[in-house]
Amino acid sequence: MFDYFLGLDCSTQSLTAFLIDFNSKQIIYRHSINYDRDLPHYQTKNGVIISNDNKVVHSDPLMWVEALDILFGIMKKKEIQLNEINAISGSGQQHGTVYLNDKFEKKLQNLSPNEFI
Repeated sequence: MFDYFLGLDCSTQSLTAFLIDFNSKQIIYRHSINYDRDLPHYQTKNGVIISNDNKVVHSDPLMWVEALDILFGIMKKKEIQLNEINAISGSGQQHGTVYLNDKFEKKLQNLSPNEFI
């Protein structure tokens, strides 16, 4: 049995993964996807898009999904066996709201590990 735990931190500026070996109590892998640098096509500044009137700041949720896909792809290339992870913990940015429509639950039910999210 493997005692690996994955922590995912979705902050305003980046998505970071920490892989922890429970037995050694060590972080054995860490990688961040910086939205500005790694996903420039979303045209964010410090991870956000600012409205023309400077009154509204938002982020495209698809950017977070793409960052997660990229992160897991990198982990796979590093030969990290995702099936050896016992638990995943996530934290999200503060002061954020994500609105989901009625199609969200069905999308989750049809996810495939062989396809991008």
